[in-house]
Amino acid sequence: MRKAIMVEGAAKAAGHYSHAAIANGFVYVSGQGPADPVTSIVPDGFAAQVRQTLRNVQIILMGAGADLKDVVKVNAYLSDVTRFREYNAIYQEFFASDPPARTTVGSQLFGIQVQQFSFWSGSTAFQRHGRTCSGHPRSTVPRWMAGTSMPPGA
Repeated sequence: MRKAIMVEGAAKAAGHYSHAAIANGFVYVSGQGPADPVTSIVPDGFAAQVRQTLRNVQIILMGAGADLKDVVKVNAYLSDVTRFREYNAIYQEFFASDPPARTTVGSQLFGIQVQQFSFWSGSTAFQRHGRTCSGHPRSTVPRWMAGTSMPPGA
């Protein structure tokens, strides 16, 4: 069974797709770029775009009841692979220990310098907190975000 989710407060989808889909105990996050979710403005500069993109992924994961520590695999797309070292240093700010598996490739990106896809195993996070991601598919803020149960990592 598959459940598509849209996360309130996440960057607006640029096309006809969900922010994420939950299936068979996994959450698959759609590709995220560096647009600010409030202003829709793409920051100038490579480093700012990498940080905003990773924050956008984190917002969606939190809306699905998880966080970056639950990520299993990341696919990263860079418009300029010669900036890999800079990308990697910023990536380490978000995944300081036990980083997920990752593939980073060069890609022609339209108007942005970085895009991320993240996949995480939801079964561990859900079992740890005794909850499932439930509710209306367009209103996916988990109960812990509303203050009625424990946040991830608590």
